[in-house]
Amino acid sequence: MMFERALGALAFVMMVSGCGSSGSSDDTAVDAGPPQIAYERFTSVTWSLATAGGRAQLSISDTPGTAACALSTDQHNSLGAAGVQIILQLPSTVTEICPQGKYQLEKCPADLGTAAFVPAGCAFYRKFDAQGNIVGIAAGIEGSSVDFAGTTSSCTLRVTVGFIGASFTESFTLMNGASAQPWCRDS
Repeated sequence: MMFERALGALAFVMMVSGCGSSGSSDDTAVDAGPPQIAYERFTSVTWSLATAGGRAQLSISDTPGTAACALSTDQHNSLGAAGVQIILQLPSTVTEICPQGKYQLEKCPADLGTAAFVPAGCAFYRKFDAQGNIVGIAAGIEGSSVDFAGTTSSCTLRVTVGFIGASFTESFTLMNGASAQPWCRDS
């Protein structure tokens, strides 16, 4: 009787843990997204601000050029080369080209979402390999913010994004953005 109970318990454990499964092709892999990586400090080169439908998305990268400018328009865009980026969406609706004020960002899960803009109020650090593929991401933490001051001809941004272990804090001025979409400038 003791043997039968042990054998029954072992069969139950094997069934629950998946041992003895047929390995059928019906098993589906779950896409976990890019792996989590540690934020590495960098000096910005290109700042880009895209607005659409009352939303604003900012990209800050260490790489110059057209590909770096296009990162703010769609988070699915790539640098096409090795580099890093911080991408964030302001948490509230904007109506100005230089959206005056201070915007507080929140702690968000490490999920960029599937839309062109990352989730509202969230900031992410991304690292690209030499082919422009995403190596990994780090989500910003609470206490991050973006300050805007100026006009469409000169808009100064001060960005502070905290990550576990380190933070990014820089200021930059975008110039002549009345007709620019995205509004982009290399340092």
